[in-house]
Amino acid sequence: MRGMVRTLTGLMTRLKRLLALAVSKSATIHLAKSLAKACAPAMRVNSVSAGVMMTEWSKGFPEEQIKSTIDANALQKLAEVDDVAKAYGQSMACNLSRTHPVL
Repeated sequence: MRGMVRTLTGLMTRLKRLLALAVSKSATIHLAKSLAKACAPAMRVNSVSAGVMMTEWSKGFPEEQIKSTIDANALQKLAEVDDVAKAYGQSMACNLSRTHPVL
């Protein structure tokens, strides 16, 4: 029973982290879309909504969870923060006249 309690406690901790990530990502996407509509055409609104990236937070995930995420990814790797920053910069440089609420 003691092992089950530890397993459930660990699972609940991970679920809370993932729930916080999902809620904040959803809020960011909806805020960006709303601002893009409200501010157009005077202002462009853009938001980066990357998938799982290797950050200090994700490095704390169990190895099997990281591997399953990588396996589910079409590119078979996790994004690095620099990859996302470069993609965002390139998109902004190439699309000066359009609003992309979510990248």
